[in-house]
Amino acid sequence: MRRGANVTRWLAYLTVICLVVTGQPGRGRAQSLVDLVTRATPSVAFVLSKDENGQPLGGGTAFVIGPGVLLTALHVVQEANQVSVALPGQSAVEADVVGIDIEHDLAVLHALAAPQPGPTPLALGNSTGIQLGQAIAVVGYPLPSPEHPTVTVTQGIVSALRTQQGFIQIDASVNPGNSGGPVLAPDGRVIGVVDASIRGAQNFNFAVPIDFAKPLLEHARANTPLPLPLTSSKSLTLSHSGSGIGPGEHEERDGVSCVAPPPNAALLTEVRVDLNVQKPLHMLAWLSWERGAPPDYPNTFAKINDGVPPQLIRPLTNLEFQPDTVCLNYLAFSQTGSGGSGGRTFAVTYTLVYKVFNVPSTTTTSQ
Repeated sequence: MRRGANVTRWLAYLTVICLVVTGQPGRGRAQSLVDLVTRATPSVAFVLSKDENGQPLGGGTAFVIGPGVLLTALHVVQEANQVSVALPGQSAVEADVVGIDIEHDLAVLHALAAPQPGPTPLALGNSTGIQLGQAIAVVGYPLPSPEHPTVTVTQGIVSALRTQQGFIQIDASVNPGNSGGPVLAPDGRVIGVVDASIRGAQNFNFAVPIDFAKPLLEHARANTPLPLPLTSSKSLTLSHSGSGIGPGEHEERDGVSCVAPPPNAALLTEVRVDLNVQKPLHMLAWLSWERGAPPDYPNTFAKINDGVPPQLIRPLTNLEFQPDTVCLNYLAFSQTGSGGSGGRTFAVTYTLVYKVFNVPSTTTTSQ
């Protein structure tokens, strides 16, 4: 997700199907919710991403927007070699990814052998009319078993309209596997696709306004399959080196350099570091999302110092950091009276490994 990177770094990719309900608490409201869920559920599918051997990578949620066409969250399918979808009470069928919007974390799927007649597509509404405090219900496939996915329902409200970041904030309870579902208004129209949650925060979840999906849907009508997997790995390096420090007197050097993520980056997945310091010189290095952030700043990571034996330095793997500018900060210093002659040298190199999309967004028509 490329929207509001300072916010999305805190997000763990979770998405839900949200059903908006209105009215006063009581039997009438409860019955309205039951009716709405009953109408919507047949059009809500479980999405399974699989590797090249057909083994499950992860699950999510999608919803029908046309005959054999479904909308979901891009992160649900971005690393899949194969994709399948299963509507309630029906067998799974293979699906192609036919459109992606990298910035808004959206993807369009085409089910290759969708049942006919299929379920009624969910109508798209207008997300500009969303109101703070609007009641919602969440329907999706949290923590699914690939063999027996079970649809569930929870309720909440629209708790904030984060227009700057391009999100709708909701407080309905969600879990991994809910990613990709619709947010429905009382009339049954889709007003958003919930995209993520903040780790460690209770019921602090976000949806992508449905208006952001409309350009993608317009340019994905041809149902031309995109090659899978959608992502591959790409590495960037950040480094600093210096010489002539000390050792006969106290001396310090510090610095910072930054690098932007590669084009069409999906995630920062791995960080490797190589540190070489000539004793008795000392050095501390760290990465940050903000230029010049101090080493004890909350958003710093991958700190390393010369006291760590090289054999104990390990890569940081299995990261899910949202792509943003990364800065390498360092402090090199010699102690007063450390003795010896001739300046000492230092060098530090960080290797950043990204998942990048092999194709650009299909929200615009190629010229």
